[in-house]
Amino acid sequence: MLTATKERLLTEVNSLPEPLIENVLGYILFIKHRDEILEDLKIPNAVTEQTFKDTDNGVNLNSYNSLDDFFSKMDAQC
Repeated sequence: MLTATKERLLTEVNSLPEPLIENVLGYILFIKHRDEILEDLKIPNAVTEQTFKDTDNGVNLNSYNSLDDFFSKMDAQC
């Protein structure tokens, strides 16, 4: 990378608030290690694949009489 470009990058980053600098650093590290990260990532994962199979087969599904019934049961689980 050209020295002028590096200097401009540092100047821009230094002008950002601290939380945004952390975000920029995280993005730079993601770009740097992107291939390694994506190599280990399986989409959909095994749990999601099983969920798709179960729903296709009508297994492990919950049914509710109404939206209010759904929310009541969700609130009860919390």
